Amino acid sequence: MEDAAAGMLLVALAAMAMVMVAPVIFYLLSLQKSLHLSGKENQRMLPGMVWLNLIPVFNLGWHLYTVLKVGETLSARLGKQAGDGGRTLGILTSLLAFGCLIPAYRNYFAIATLVAWVLYWVRITAYNVFLRDQLRALEEQESS
Repeated sequence: MEDAAAGMLLVALAAMAMVMVAPVIFYLLSLQKSLHLSGKENQRMLPGMVWLNLIPVFNLGWHLYTVLKVGETLSARLGKQAGDGGRTLGILTSLLAFGCLIPAYRNYFAIATLVAWVLYWVRITAYNVFLRDQLRALEEQESS
């Protein structure tokens, strides 16, 4: 009976871990896609480097670096159309994540970080859609 309960607990913990990690994977795929769609000449970091954000603790600083480099890449590719390339929102997300280290305010910072992270992700996805549409239009022009 105890073995069955331990097995169920293990399965539940594994399921919870997958639910928590899946959005991070999709988020990192979005960042990687932004770097790919911007072209090698505009990339300010290699697309595969975004996966270093999966390293616990290290990711606190690396996320800030990644946000800055993705923003620079988008600005290099799109110019003034990119605005700040999502940098402001990404920096805010990183700084709020650091705030989660303060024990008394951890929950407040966690909620704020989650909201800022989702907003940043939405902004990056919008850039990806714009870049993809630009590339499709360019391909159609070349084929005609």
